[in-house]
Amino acid sequence: MGTVNFTGAGTGINWNLIIENEIATRTSHHITPLQNWKDTWENKISAFDDLRTRLTALRTAVEDMDTPDELRSYAAQSSSDSTVSAAISGNADPGTHSIEVNQLASAELEVHDGVADDSTVVNNSGSSRYFAYSYDGESVTLAVDDGTTLEELAALINNDSNNPGVTASVLDDGSGGATSHHLVLQGKDTGASHTITVDPVGTTLAGDWGALTADALSGTSSLAVDDASAFHQYQAILVADDDTAAEYQIVDSIAAGTLTLRGTLTGDFTVAQNAYATPRGIGSGLTEAVSSGVTQITVSDGNHFVVGQTVIIADASGYEEAVISAVDSDTVTVSAALTNGYAADGYVTQLEGGRRFTFEDTDFSEVQPARNAQVRFDGYPAGSWIERETNVLSDVIPGVTLTLHAATTPGSPVTIAVNTDADGVKEKISAFVDAYNAVKTFLNDRTSYNPDTKKAGVFLGNYAAELVESILREAVSNPPPGFVDGTDPYTLLGQIGLGTVGRTDDESALGTIEIDQTKLDEALADDFEGVIRLLSADFAGYSDSDYITFYQASGTLATPGIYNVEADFTGGVLTAARMKLSTESAFRSATVDAPYITGAAGNPEYGLWVRAAWDGSSTTQTATVRLTRGVAGRLASSLDDLLDNTDGLLHNIEESYKGITEQIDDRIQQEQDRLDLLKERLTLKYAKLEQLLVELQGQQSWAGDLASSMSTK
Repeated sequence: MGTVNFTGAGTGINWNLIIENEIATRTSHHITPLQNWKDTWENKISAFDDLRTRLTALRTAVEDMDTPDELRSYAAQSSSDSTVSAAISGNADPGTHSIEVNQLASAELEVHDGVADDSTVVNNSGSSRYFAYSYDGESVTLAVDDGTTLEELAALINNDSNNPGVTASVLDDGSGGATSHHLVLQGKDTGASHTITVDPVGTTLAGDWGALTADALSGTSSLAVDDASAFHQYQAILVADDDTAAEYQIVDSIAAGTLTLRGTLTGDFTVAQNAYATPRGIGSGLTEAVSSGVTQITVSDGNHFVVGQTVIIADASGYEEAVISAVDSDTVTVSAALTNGYAADGYVTQLEGGRRFTFEDTDFSEVQPARNAQVRFDGYPAGSWIERETNVLSDVIPGVTLTLHAATTPGSPVTIAVNTDADGVKEKISAFVDAYNAVKTFLNDRTSYNPDTKKAGVFLGNYAAELVESILREAVSNPPPGFVDGTDPYTLLGQIGLGTVGRTDDESALGTIEIDQTKLDEALADDFEGVIRLLSADFAGYSDSDYITFYQASGTLATPGIYNVEADFTGGVLTAARMKLSTESAFRSATVDAPYITGAAGNPEYGLWVRAAWDGSSTTQTATVRLTRGVAGRLASSLDDLLDNTDGLLHNIEESYKGITEQIDDRIQQEQDRLDLLKERLTLKYAKLEQLLVELQGQQSWAGDLASSMSTK
């Protein structure tokens, strides 16, 4: 709505100030009280939000202990943790057990026969070859590129996206020999079914060698081999068999499966002793002649050479050894100048200890088998063993996880003791008490009145806050439903050391719970299960009759409490039954489905089942059946009702308070609209007054001027 703002230019009167003061006065009388009233309700909403947070934390604490299995705590101890360790992992039962361990579960470990170094090229064929294996029944075939080293082969296995669970590594046995570096394959999982198998058919990965097809005796300079394709003219080779030490030679020429050597053999190498010849290492031919005194050798393929390794350079005129100092794709640089020059048909061989190796199944040794753990539990089974694929056993002792570390000495089993753990129970009780006291001290502060400041807490006199306090007080002060003094070992929290604070100088502590640790310890020691029952009974039922006994109850349907039950028999057959709460005067008919009796729908006993048996003589038999629920469960149920986001007390209160604040907002807006109209009317009114005063001032000035002019004539 438009307004006119002005000052009296003609009269000099500040009309704006007059209007603002009028509006401010009316605002303080009509709007400010409404805003203060709204603040009061918003403070209540905020306080109930804080209360909800604390009640939610209390519900979490009681839900962690509202069943016996949740509150009941046990500790497991082993007579030898270094052999078998034990930990509670679920619902355990007290007791002592013996465990014998015959063997641990293990993962399979396969070790290759070995090559000279982790940098040894395992494929020097010029094209891809294959390494095939299976694990846990899943087969894998890997393409191994030309030039791949042993270390790179291990990485290839580990980085394979199809790897079913095998870890590869390289083991240096420290011998420094031609087979000092071993490919190791280890299964991920323990257990007899998780085996590693190298496929001898699918695996084509191998070194370079030729088996002798004829004996090569001392003094000869030629070798007949089954495969001469692995050799090159002027290549450094070794010759060996199972009985004779290896000799080093240089190939002078190759023709029709025969290697002609630069020198003569000094030993006898026979086919019967599996004689063979193999290059001493990977190599490459020269691509141009090399002069004496140089350090760089140009080769056809320098990629596989390794800095620090020794090489032999040879041609028709001779040979010499040198140490590699640098390599690239077509150049090998040696650390010292060459003594001799070499023709373009020369050859460079890296000295590695030979290339006679394969990666077939027979080249691997199983140093650790895939096997199951074997244990005997409390002497069972006699003469055999319980087997598991892992060393972590969670299904031998209920609620206890055993970890096997070593085999036991025959006749000396490990003892596992499962005992009640009072400290674990006390820890949950303390969490409950802390959460309860956080709610109670909050309510005490918000319902207090300070006579000095004359200020009241936001909840003072609030019905909802008083109802919450009443629910909490009843839960911790009265016996939980179904409990009977003299029948149950404990019926009140005070009996187990959880007492409420009475009159005290600290008003914020009034009604909070104090833990008497000595009394609580005594209660747990005297009747551990009695403490558990008082706090965490979860619809447990009891009957005072041997013939009408508790059968079961629905935690969502039945109401905990003490029930009287009557059962009618005709000729020993159950024909009718009745139930009621002990506090009621009249029985209600119950549903009979012999031998069971259950409460009818719509009644507190609905969901309660008892079993009736004829005593042999009575036509009507009676029993008192108690359906119990502990302090934690009872409080959890009450808190669920309070905190329900659809129809809970706090939800309804908050929605009601929000409705009130919305109504106040509407009234504030109405008052603001009135003030806006008033301001507009005042502005117009004073604008007219300004105009009138200006006109009067003009007339007054004219009259004055006229009088002055007449007096001078």
